[in-house]
Formats: sequence, C-alpha cells, structure tokens
Amino acid sequence: MVALALALPAQSSAGRLYKWTDEEGRIHYADSIPPEY
Repeated sequence: MVALALALPAQSSAGRLYKWTDEEGRIHYADSIPPEY
C-alpha cells in the first residue's frame, strides 16, 4: 500500500488525484470525487 501511495504522485500527467477520509477514518485516493462528498 505504501508503494502505491508513493507511485501515484509521480503520475501527474495521468490527471488529478483526490484524497479523502471516510467516516471510519480510512484514507482513500481516486481520480474522481465520490458522489457522497
């Protein structure tokens, strides 16, 4: 998981990356904002 988190910022040409924390405190990353946010 750490390797994935480190590799994602290097792909800036792939588009925008969003980060959010859900109700249970888990951190998520995606290329689009989820509808509930």
